[in-house]
Amino acid sequence: MQPADWDSVGSFFDGTIERQLADHHVAGAVVALVKDGEILFTSGYGEANIAEHVPVSPDRTLFRIASTTKLFTWTAVMQLVEQGLLDLDVDVNAYLDFEIPATYPEPITLRHLMSHAAGFEERTLGIFVPTLAHLVPAAEWLPANLPARVRPPGTASSYSNYGAALAGYIVARAAGMDYEAYVETNILQPLGMARTTARQPLPPNLAGDLALGYAYLDGAYVAQPFDVLQTVPASSMSATATDMAAFVIAHLQDGRYGSRRILAEATAQQMHSTLFRHDARLRSGYAYGFEEREWNGQTVLSHGGDFQYFHSRVDLVPAQGVGLFVAYNGAMAENLPEQLLRAFLDWAYPVDSEATGAAGTAPADFAARAAPLAGVYQSNRHAYTTPDKLLLLVQPALAVRVDGHTLVASGPYVDGEQRYAEVAPLLFQRVDGRDRLAFRMGEAGRADLAFLESQPTIAFERLAWYETALFNQALLGAILLLFLSAPAAGAVRLVRRPRGRSAADQPVLARVARWTVGVAAVASWLFLVLTGVATVRLIGSLGADSGALGVLSGLALVPPVIALLGIAGAVLLVPVWRQRYWRPAGRVHYTLLVVACVAFVWFLAFWRLLAF
Repeated sequence: MQPADWDSVGSFFDGTIERQLADHHVAGAVVALVKDGEILFTSGYGEANIAEHVPVSPDRTLFRIASTTKLFTWTAVMQLVEQGLLDLDVDVNAYLDFEIPATYPEPITLRHLMSHAAGFEERTLGIFVPTLAHLVPAAEWLPANLPARVRPPGTASSYSNYGAALAGYIVARAAGMDYEAYVETNILQPLGMARTTARQPLPPNLAGDLALGYAYLDGAYVAQPFDVLQTVPASSMSATATDMAAFVIAHLQDGRYGSRRILAEATAQQMHSTLFRHDARLRSGYAYGFEEREWNGQTVLSHGGDFQYFHSRVDLVPAQGVGLFVAYNGAMAENLPEQLLRAFLDWAYPVDSEATGAAGTAPADFAARAAPLAGVYQSNRHAYTTPDKLLLLVQPALAVRVDGHTLVASGPYVDGEQRYAEVAPLLFQRVDGRDRLAFRMGEAGRADLAFLESQPTIAFERLAWYETALFNQALLGAILLLFLSAPAAGAVRLVRRPRGRSAADQPVLARVARWTVGVAAVASWLFLVLTGVATVRLIGSLGADSGALGVLSGLALVPPVIALLGIAGAVLLVPVWRQRYWRPAGRVHYTLLVVACVAFVWFLAFWRLLAF
């Protein structure tokens, strides 16, 4: 294939992005391409405000860049390291006015935060807030919402918004000014980024030029309200494309932009060097805050950002002096920034084929050696100790099985079902592509972690059979069916009851037993229905629906009641069988309902819905 004709780069972007907008019903987009210290191409597409027919302008229109904000936070950290105010290897507690518990002997450092390897669980709720009035100062919010430490630092990456927000708080404390002011003074102003801000709401001189985010509903574009973020250093930035081009140029030139510097050359080079990889044989990992990958023979440093209605990405190709910024203002654009990057790399740095895998001939003992690798693996980016964990019931997993001389991995993380051939111990290459799959063995003689080269921001943890979504979905279905049978059986008994007899004719304990499991069944159904409705509302609002949060808070009182009813039902099993209340079928049905209650209590406890 022929190298790129840079004079035609505009045609490439025009054709590619316009197709993306049309195919995915996205309102608008903006792109900036830099090369050798200059803006080579920039353009806006579609509309920033459909109702007022405002076109997207690369110089004027601001886009919410979401987690791409983190690059400014990591740059700020490296500036303060350079000045001697921060140390990458010191326990971060030394910089805080609250204490991160010493759950593990190893302390959390800034290196761990910059590679998302601090070992925090993920918290979904609380990052988005309903209105600006609900914002809480970082000094209050961070200690009140400290996530649990669920693995030793440095053992695995798990993308953490809290970790980035914590780093931004450390920047503010070390510099003696709030985060927004620090970024303005030390990054935005030196780079001439006058149309970029981390402030919420935007300053009056910028607010009118902010693109609206759009959902596409029933054939129409529907404008969405401004997202308010509690984790400012992780996600609050709004910027124009030409401003972001200046930031990209500064990083490509090792901290220099024209005659000004935001980082010393050595500091910038360190920031762009490899910091963490799950497996040294994988071609992806983390630099100091940048994701690091290899595509088309090029090392690419990247960071993306996603809100529900805004999606952005910065990509650097340092060896070529090339950088790219792109942003979209549509709900269905989540995958478009990476798709654009891949298309651009194929256009600019074509290779004959990315399919480097080969099935080869596996040793005769392959199936036996590979058996400990088979299983279901779940992304480690989730809650472990709070009800947010319940989202795992609908979160996709990575399934791995042995088939002949290859491993077969399936799930959305690998685009369906793909075969991987062994190329080294615990390392597998996709047969018809470039992705690699690596494993880490646990103490039980089985793999306990899996790593995909295409997913450097997370690791995959092996699940026990009782932890899988499939088992828990089946268990919950069986429990609910049994609970439905309680009122059905009551209705049947009422119809069949001989004339002149009433429930009061039964022994007191028999009546108590039936009422106990009946109330538990009804309460369980109501709890799950209301929890499901509130959770759907929260997911739709990204955690900012205060009404749904209030409902969930109130529902937290129900599981302990169900647990107590279940215990009472189990105790009453003794007289039910000893005194032979009801016919054998009735006693068996009652026993099954008690078993359902006990199983439901286990379910509630496992998914962190049971709290006393």
